[in-house]
Amino acid sequence: MTQVPQGAAPAGTEAKGKMNSMALAGMIVGIAGVVTICIAPLAIVLGIVAIILSVLGLRTAKKTARGRGMAITGIILGCVAIVVSVALVAGIFAGKDSLEEWGEKRMREIEEQAPTTPMPTPPAPPSERGGFGWSLRCPVPVLIGRLPAF
Repeated sequence: MTQVPQGAAPAGTEAKGKMNSMALAGMIVGIAGVVTICIAPLAIVLGIVAIILSVLGLRTAKKTARGRGMAITGIILGCVAIVVSVALVAGIFAGKDSLEEWGEKRMREIEEQAPTTPMPTPPAPPSERGGFGWSLRCPVPVLIGRLPAF
């Protein structure tokens, strides 16, 4: 077994030091931006914040050599959140007009195919036809009051 000199870090581990919190925050906000892509305004704001924090973290990483990967990941995720959210909103607004046009065209086709004869009138309710006095509001027949007493 090899002995590690006192004060040196074992092989495969990094010496404990200050963490690059800006890079970490940028990456976390970038992940949140990608997760919230369906809520476009929130994703755009989170993407912008992720890019700003990650650029600040990248500047810190140049000085301390820590957190460079997290900062780059935050920048990429922030850009993805912004681009996909903007494309989603643009697609919704572009598709809205064509969907309305399709709906209007379909309604005209249905109206053209509809028969010109008037629709028959529905039958009168049972109370107007002299029925047993059933009411739709009350499922119990009105005849209960007319039953003989025992």
